[in-house]
Amino acid sequence: MYSLSGQLISSLLVTSLIALVSSNTAGIYIRLNQKSVDYISKLAEDAFPELLNNLHPADVDGGAAKVSDIHIRNVSRPSIRATFLHGKGISANIKLPTLRTSAHAVVSVVIFSYEGNFIADVSNLTINAHLYFKQDRTINATVVSAPVCNVTHKDLILTFDKDSELLTIKDIIEKEITENLKFVICNMTVDTIQFMLEENQRAEKKFEPPVDDPTAFNAAELGHSLCKPKKVDKIEDEDEFPEPPKGEYTGGPVYWGVDVNLDYPPVFTKDDVVFGINGGITINGKRAQNVAKPNVLNITVLDRNMVGIIVSDYVPNTFFHQVFTHNLTKISEREPKLEIHQTFGARVALAANVSVQFQGWKSLRDIIHLNTKLHLTIKPTVRQSSVYGDVSLTSVDVNVFRIGLSGPFATPIEKVTSFVVPKVLWPQVKKRLRFALNKRGVKLPVFCGVDLHHMQLDYIPHGVALNADFDYDMPLFISTFKRYLNYKAKTNPTLPRYARL
Repeated sequence: MYSLSGQLISSLLVTSLIALVSSNTAGIYIRLNQKSVDYISKLAEDAFPELLNNLHPADVDGGAAKVSDIHIRNVSRPSIRATFLHGKGISANIKLPTLRTSAHAVVSVVIFSYEGNFIADVSNLTINAHLYFKQDRTINATVVSAPVCNVTHKDLILTFDKDSELLTIKDIIEKEITENLKFVICNMTVDTIQFMLEENQRAEKKFEPPVDDPTAFNAAELGHSLCKPKKVDKIEDEDEFPEPPKGEYTGGPVYWGVDVNLDYPPVFTKDDVVFGINGGITINGKRAQNVAKPNVLNITVLDRNMVGIIVSDYVPNTFFHQVFTHNLTKISEREPKLEIHQTFGARVALAANVSVQFQGWKSLRDIIHLNTKLHLTIKPTVRQSSVYGDVSLTSVDVNVFRIGLSGPFATPIEKVTSFVVPKVLWPQVKKRLRFALNKRGVKLPVFCGVDLHHMQLDYIPHGVALNADFDYDMPLFISTFKRYLNYKAKTNPTLPRYARL
């Protein structure tokens, strides 16, 4: 009894403390533990040489020095280790055995100019960094910093063409490379993360995606291509990377999306990190407005596998809101609402109008016009990467409010209909649904390269919690990323490109 009470008090304290740390709430909460970070680090080790070898970064114009024809190669597989820093962020240690870069440089020193080709070989490059994530309440944003970022290397060997003018300033070039290594690695890492967070903040204020240069790198475009079915060896195709649509739905094709704004900033312990995204369903880039999110949910249930995810009932309700607001269905006369219950599962309240008409000699006539209210409950479970479940019709309310032929029969028809729907029609529908869900199940797809397994499903007030391990299709990401970068570099010379795919 004491143990149970202690666990309950501990759970309430943790949830209360987290609520005090962040007043923001999210639609989807995600927890990553050390096991997941180790797996991601292993993927990064494999991807590092694949992404950097044969890469041609954009030309650099630093005023006194102009570097062009940059080519990165001989990038070996690094060693990457990342751990959590309690209350602060992440500690990372990266060791890269070899890296070679060749380029053409024009360097101006005082009144003299030196030009030529060179090769830079860096060996045993080591990076030790701490990345801190802090919520700044004055600007309501997450601020990223790197108070610790040490970059060292054992050797830097510069090779020049015979009789190259650059030989005269070899020491200056070596010093510049050494000093810029830290800037490129540390400052640009922080700037990139901060830029992504700030873009999300701007999108949150405007309720629309930021307006980007169509030739610039766009994560939404890359994600759209990554998340649609394709073969890894698909040849480069410009139609593969369509620009995500923006603006209100005005008819025509409907493009659905998910709002990934960071509504709940990262909270770190020594064992894990929890953060939350909005998770709302968007249509043509527009958010669903006036859909309430529940208070901070009990995230202590996310404690078992590599990743834990809580999806609140806010997410499906944004979908219903989009469908209803944009008149994408005529089934319901009132916007449906879903509520997740800890015991019963997910219950959807539906309301619809039903008309029966008689084709007369010259016109249609209403025989009966009624409205219905249904409560549909479903509680899925997960077995071997498939979803199974049971459905039930928890309440039926049928109201006849107009009869064209015989008004006095409204009450008996209402009673008969209220009996027939749950007692006669619903058992037949339920039988088919049960067979589909309980016998066959619904196989969970591989989404955006992520394959979930060892899954466990739990229900909490206003949310469903999924704990799972996962595998990621890194070859798919690498091939898609390379094709996307080369596609963008055709129209944007400031972007890097690959010598060959």
